[in-house]
Amino acid sequence: MNPTFLLDLHSVTRWVIVGIGVLAVVWYLLRWRSVIANLRLDRALMMVFTVAMDIQVALGILHLLEWFGAGMTPQRAQYEHLGLMIVVTLAVHFVSARFKKADQAIRARNYGLVVLAALILIFVGVVVLPAVAGVNRWGMPV
Repeated sequence: MNPTFLLDLHSVTRWVIVGIGVLAVVWYLLRWRSVIANLRLDRALMMVFTVAMDIQVALGILHLLEWFGAGMTPQRAQYEHLGLMIVVTLAVHFVSARFKKADQAIRARNYGLVVLAALILIFVGVVVLPAVAGVNRWGMPV
């Protein structure tokens, strides 16, 4: 397997998560303000965001294992990145489960806030990464 394949896939998936997250924040803001009504899409959008986060963490762990297999030693920032992303993913799961059956306005508010917080923490988690293996933190070659 190409050693940069997982890193490339991990980088592309991050942008998919950002896109889904921005869409979700706008959706939940509108739902919270009762501008639109579609209860099924509330859960579906949160499920898609949560599953995308799960996939992203799995890709990150596989990439880390790929580093170990290549005899490389990950830097401290990469462990911090992994730890933060696992915590963010667990928080998204917790809020998703906790407010699944809550009142519509409360669910929309809390889902929107946790997705916004996740996006902010994803940004922070990416910023801590140095340029490694000829690729900067945004997945672009240096």
